[in-house]
Amino acid sequence: MATATQMKLISGYYRCHNCGRDVDHVHRVRRWRLCNDCYQAIVVPTRPDHRGELTDAIWQAREAFWTWYYEMEKKYPFHRSWSPSRRKLQRDADAYWPFCQCGRRRKPLPFGQPGLFGGPYQKYCPVCDARFAVEATFRLANNMPSRDDEDWLDLLYQSHREAFILGILPDYWYELKHQEIQSI
Repeated sequence: MATATQMKLISGYYRCHNCGRDVDHVHRVRRWRLCNDCYQAIVVPTRPDHRGELTDAIWQAREAFWTWYYEMEKKYPFHRSWSPSRRKLQRDADAYWPFCQCGRRRKPLPFGQPGLFGGPYQKYCPVCDARFAVEATFRLANNMPSRDDEDWLDLLYQSHREAFILGILPDYWYELKHQEIQSI
């Protein structure tokens, strides 16, 4: 339960979760902020003395701390959307949806157990994935003016042949080139 140093921003900017007062400085204890007075009353008595001994008073203070802790849990419940497991569930749910943003079907990942609808799936469908790869290469090409379009298309044919098979290249390259000229 170490305290972190904080700058004094605005007088009375912080609110103590325990007593509700607006204060200049707070201590972080678990999910809550405590003013100096509440921190001294609740947390400090739970620490062992300078010899490291745990006396009966310290055990009673620790019991009081955990009683306070459970009361704070009731007063300030952990919001469901903050839960890491809920965020993971939302991310995983998207992985089981078989369609890309564009409406095309995504390919299943080559490893793991097939889930609902045969997933989990790759992040994008092959067409969107190839388009993103072409866009990234196109941005790189703008930084290297010594190569012409044919050189870049030859490199793309070696590294992203599926973009040619899907019919994205070479047309998409020249479409990006045209958009770039239009934006100037």
